[in-house]
Amino acid sequence: MMLADRTEATNLPTVQEIFARSDELDGDFARDLVDKIYFSTFPGAKESKTFSSWLLDNNVYYSSAENAQPGINGNDALHTIAIYTDGYNGSITIQATLDNQPTSQTSWADIDTLTFTGNETEPKPVNFNGVYSHIRIAASKDPVSTVTKILMRN
Repeated sequence: MMLADRTEATNLPTVQEIFARSDELDGDFARDLVDKIYFSTFPGAKESKTFSSWLLDNNVYYSSAENAQPGINGNDALHTIAIYTDGYNGSITIQATLDNQPTSQTSWADIDTLTFTGNETEPKPVNFNGVYSHIRIAASKDPVSTVTKILMRN
């Protein structure tokens, strides 16, 4: 069957069926086909972004704004943030905006707020959906020495 002849109703062979007939395929072609299937399905982990710089404004510490990559995330736009602490006692709020270039006048929406007691030994993960332009973190207490790292993937 030619590629142009395929429709949504076309039943493509499974990987098991391809291997069952592997003696009929050229070895390089079969290897390339399996690589294509595997690497298209499992592309590997994306690089995490790190929230690292903080600015104090009206007794709240704000991180730098990180690009939420709305152009590649589509309508589902799953974001994951992991917050690593070492004795942090306070709240951390994840905020997002639709502004393409955040300024001091940008309106931010609260996405989720986490409360820390200072006794956490594991990172706290947060997953949320939304097509945002930028994401930042707001901390109720000084995070510089007790929030060891905040990572984001989107």
